Amino acid sequence: MELIKIGIIIGVLAILLGMKKSMFVTLTLSAILGFVLFSFSWDAVVNITIGSITSSTTLSMVALIFFIAYLQAFMTKHDKLSNIDLALTGLFRNKQINVPHFQTG
Repeated sequence: MELIKIGIIIGVLAILLGMKKSMFVTLTLSAILGFVLFSFSWDAVVNITIGSITSSTTLSMVALIFFIAYLQAFMTKHDKLSNIDLALTGLFRNKQINVPHFQTG
């Protein structure tokens, strides 16, 4: 029975992503559906949500994403991102290694 419930959640995820809904909306609705399908109490939902939002892993990941975004913006502003692209391309001339080309525009 649990596999059917998980399949329903994955199906809803796929449908919402196919409808081009935002990732926030898709994941939020899927989480709510999961809580309903698996009959979580509201106390458990609140505890799980607060615990997830305030965990050190979540906060570290959010801080890292902001740092990377800031670093990219800083390097783009000072026209250093294209230099990194050229250096990585020169470093990895092997055709089996894919180096992404950054858009600096």
